[in-house]
Amino acid sequence: MGCAGSSDVWTVEEKGIRISLKDNEVYFRTIGVITNDGFKELKEFKTVFHDEDESFGKGEVYKIKGKTEAGEMEVDFYVVEKEKVFLRASFEPEGAIKFISFVFFLELLGWDKSSVYINGMQSWSPVYITSIKRGELDFELIKNFDEWYDLLISNPNLSWWFTGLRKEEVSFIAGAITFEKLKTRFFIYSKENRAEVVFLNGNIKEETDGKISSEVLYLSFEKDLFKGLERYMEEVKVFYPPLNEPFNPVGWNSWNTFFNRIKFEDVLQAMDFIKKELHHLGINNIQIDDGWEKMWGEWEEENPSFGASTSEFVSAVTSSGFIAGIWLAPFLAEEKSSVFKSHPSWFIRDKNGNPLPYKFPPGGKRLYILDLTHPSALEWVLGIIKKLLDEGYRYLKLDFLFAGLIEGERLNKTITPLQAFRSAMESIKNLAEKYDAYILACGAPILPVAGLVHGARIGGDIAFDGVPYSWSFVYNELRNLFLRLPLSNFMRVDPDTLLMRDITLDEAKTFLVGIIISGGLFALGDNFLNLEKEKVQLLKTLKDLSPFPPAGENRFLSDEFSLVRQFVRIPVPVTGVYSSYDVLPSVWYFSDSSGRYITVFNWNEEEREMEVPTKDIFGISPDRFLELFTGERGNERMKIPPHGVIFLKGG
Repeated sequence: MGCAGSSDVWTVEEKGIRISLKDNEVYFRTIGVITNDGFKELKEFKTVFHDEDESFGKGEVYKIKGKTEAGEMEVDFYVVEKEKVFLRASFEPEGAIKFISFVFFLELLGWDKSSVYINGMQSWSPVYITSIKRGELDFELIKNFDEWYDLLISNPNLSWWFTGLRKEEVSFIAGAITFEKLKTRFFIYSKENRAEVVFLNGNIKEETDGKISSEVLYLSFEKDLFKGLERYMEEVKVFYPPLNEPFNPVGWNSWNTFFNRIKFEDVLQAMDFIKKELHHLGINNIQIDDGWEKMWGEWEEENPSFGASTSEFVSAVTSSGFIAGIWLAPFLAEEKSSVFKSHPSWFIRDKNGNPLPYKFPPGGKRLYILDLTHPSALEWVLGIIKKLLDEGYRYLKLDFLFAGLIEGERLNKTITPLQAFRSAMESIKNLAEKYDAYILACGAPILPVAGLVHGARIGGDIAFDGVPYSWSFVYNELRNLFLRLPLSNFMRVDPDTLLMRDITLDEAKTFLVGIIISGGLFALGDNFLNLEKEKVQLLKTLKDLSPFPPAGENRFLSDEFSLVRQFVRIPVPVTGVYSSYDVLPSVWYFSDSSGRYITVFNWNEEEREMEVPTKDIFGISPDRFLELFTGERGNERMKIPPHGVIFLKGG
């Protein structure tokens, strides 16, 4: 593909485009589009424009233009400060097409043994670092991609929204910067002496004959993988500034103990315990989860077994000095719900014109997905949320949000699922802001909620009804939490509730400390009446959460997340819960106005004597630090129990 042309960063060769950044090269081997007729390569093109440009920072822009068998294509490459590249493409089909995905094949020579950061599609999807796998891109598979599969099941060659590769002392970062219309995925695999990274930006299945533009895509080379991901997230933040939080949520949530059997009296008991025993933690909100409603879609009517109306719940919570929070899945409704029976046209349909069922319904429910392009359906959703806000709720946990992105037949065929999703979430955000209400997104597409919510869940549920709770759930949650910390640039990360039942005291302390050092949302999830006294005492010893800000310079000592040696599903049916044998960083540290903090985790199954590197990090001897929970003075080496942690504070 291509024609000759070059500069010190840009070289057009007979078979591709080579861009040099920071003494590293990325080679665009193939550019094109996938349509309903298959892959159409941009075989002949020319550089039609080159000039200085400051669209994304001081740099240069290179425009190429050419034809594929299906239509004309243009691509703008913005090379900024010879450090990073932003690119945006457009395609004008010669006739009507029913499918489009922009495709960029990148080659990284010598990266065939690199490790790769795999990010799942939504909140509950796993995220992990693994060794790059061999593979091949199948265009028919892309065209007929079953996105339901990747909602919960991980593909080690596929990363959603962004990715990163690492080898020796350099890392490669790639991701979408905008999330307005087209979904972005990356296929990453090794071949012979190289890594291949394939940007896929599209998945429009509605018929179109007009000009189509890609999202803004980004790539860079960085020394440190996680610093690179943070810089990438900073670029995303330019397009999607974070919302101002109306308050810093510190709360209690009913789900992980009571599940959908929650009773009003359970909430009253929890509030009473918190006021008497844990008031020092600054807990400010009480949230009821699934189980309060008659059924999904019947949000106007309560479940009689709950024992109170939504207005009675608000009154009880606010009169006790707390903020009232509530859960709902606004884009789904049960087959038996009145909204589905009365308004079947409000729901997404399959290619045969039948309502499209949600494929992984919890508890055997038969659920359907609202069509967010239908004005009456969206008005109904906003009306439900407004009713709850009018009653006094100021903390909204909106769940199963990724359902709004599922492909299917919608009323408005000119709007993509991603456009419909963001438009609906924008309306919800605008409504919540009028009431100074907090929005927590759960089961949400990671990154497309940027700028639309205050916080987002970044892992699976910490517990499942009927499944024994254990350390593996905690480890899984902390892995997702730590790996998705770069998202803290524009939203609060939510590691689900701190759950201390059925695990050891040391494991409970490790979970607690992991949440604290992340700067993420803090919420309790236990039934305090059944919780062991030693674990209640652990919370009492903490004294105060105020020294730990919502977001700060949380850092681990190095970015050496060890490779995942094995990655398997544990036997929980359709939950997206995973277990792995990867190794997380042991040493974390941060500083703020209250002092210097360092944590040392022992992820092993046996007690270990571990180094406490305060001298290396802060230049201060460890004996000037005290353990926050025990008061023990620090030492250069300290014994840490299995799955345990020490949390030291110094002046």
